[in-house]
Amino acid sequence: MGYDQIVGGIPAEPFDHICALYRGRDERDRLMMPFLRAGLREGDTCLCLAADGESVELRSVLGRDHDVSKLIVTEPRNAYLRTGAFSGEPMLEFLREWSRSCFEEDGRKFARLAADMSWALPLVSDPFLEDLTAYEARATVWARSYPQSCVCMYDLDRFGGNAVFSVMRAHPKVWMSGVILENPYYIRVDEPVTSGH
Repeated sequence: MGYDQIVGGIPAEPFDHICALYRGRDERDRLMMPFLRAGLREGDTCLCLAADGESVELRSVLGRDHDVSKLIVTEPRNAYLRTGAFSGEPMLEFLREWSRSCFEEDGRKFARLAADMSWALPLVSDPFLEDLTAYEARATVWARSYPQSCVCMYDLDRFGGNAVFSVMRAHPKVWMSGVILENPYYIRVDEPVTSGH
């Protein structure tokens, strides 16, 4: 498998947890869709955590040229908000179960996750950012538990600078302007991660 080409031709690696910063849906799709299409082409299991109301369209678009039998597309109410409100531990258990299914039950060699984080916009507050950042830090540990690559997508036109900086610090890598970089602001998961308030 071409691990050096897994994110739309941009170098990334197994065990990555990447914060993708973009502007607008068009740019999001230019990043996210090649990432998922490449996975489907390679036979990877793919999970797309779509924005509200987009799951049917995204599955249809991805299914035009690829076998989508190993693609799961779901929306916030069935993932981040499946308990009725955001809580990090239930979401992490959702991810752990997905990974166990991919690798231990199905015997997959690689998996990909792309998550549109726009569901969080109505919830943004200082306490919520503390919780979300703590969740993202723990998600880094989860991402390293299997050969998988995970991209969390934050729209710079919608999230304020404080929110972006807070969650960015929980991701070892940042993807911006077509380049994936080691994140100089990343705080190791064995250090306290807070929004700074």
